[in-house]
Amino acid sequence: MESKLISMMEQPIPSKIEYRQLNYRPTIHKLNKTYDILNHVLFDNELEKCHLNVRGIRQAWGCAYPLKRNGVHKTYIEVLDKLPCEQFMVAVLAHEMVHQWQWDIVEPKRKLKKYLADHGKAFYSWKSKFENYGINFGTYIPHYV
Repeated sequence: MESKLISMMEQPIPSKIEYRQLNYRPTIHKLNKTYDILNHVLFDNELEKCHLNVRGIRQAWGCAYPLKRNGVHKTYIEVLDKLPCEQFMVAVLAHEMVHQWQWDIVEPKRKLKKYLADHGKAFYSWKSKFENYGINFGTYIPHYV
């Protein structure tokens, strides 16, 4: 699975003009496959599969939110339906999966009623691991030469 992630991240980055056109259309199938790869490679299969969706989102590339009903916790991750490229989708999904990690793994240890969803120390502890695989951490903006 590591080779699949490396292969996705080694694809050519679109030109600045193509980047702005948002030509990549992620599918639920691709999102699910990418989630499985990221969970295996970055999170050591520590995350429980969550609900994934592709849709139009205002003012965000993606979002994650926890829901708790009848004592059962479930994370939902949504990714924008129009993105610049596949690498961007990987970065957005990985970013949202860090939030899932905060809620599913860190939160139960804290035993607080408020969900941890910030971009603080725990969140940035993932930066070097992301960068090892060429995943842009945080801003999703590619580096143009």
